[in-house]
Amino acid sequence: MAVYLSNDVVQQLDHLQDELYEHLTSDGLGRCAICHRPEPCPARDELTAVILGYGALPRRRPGLTKAGLRRAA
Repeated sequence: MAVYLSNDVVQQLDHLQDELYEHLTSDGLGRCAICHRPEPCPARDELTAVILGYGALPRRRPGLTKAGLRRAA
């Protein structure tokens, strides 16, 4: 069964996904590189829950969490 999502919802999901990507990287001590809380950080859990609430799944970007591939903000 297909679910129609308005353009506004799709844009919101894209924004949530981008924010989730930021909270996927961690430092060498297993803490979120953005909020410095132990993984999985509360922001990551909350973002995932909101995305799931829309009936969508968080997207994957293979290799994103590997050390050295990107710089933390």
